[in-house]
Amino acid sequence: MAESLITDAMVAEFKAHMHITHSREDPYLRGLLETSAAAVMAITNDDDLTDKRLIELVYQRARYAYNDQLEWFDANFQSMLMNLAIEHYEGVPDQDNE
Repeated sequence: MAESLITDAMVAEFKAHMHITHSREDPYLRGLLETSAAAVMAITNDDDLTDKRLIELVYQRARYAYNDQLEWFDANFQSMLMNLAIEHYEGVPDQDNE
């Protein structure tokens, strides 16, 4: 099994943000966070989970998914997603070296 990008501390922080005090949903929440991290990292090309902006986007996407409102996430966080994507844009490989 692949190592999880999501730590127990991140699950706890997300639960605090969501005011969830029980642990029954921990595996589900971890899955939401994993899926959200993968989705946000794919959009932004940022894989640094110590970047507070990336973590905020991951938590917000997971919150939207938890509340069954995921279809609104991209539109509501478009500027934050684009700013990170532009910051991590690596450009097109140089074609002149062929």
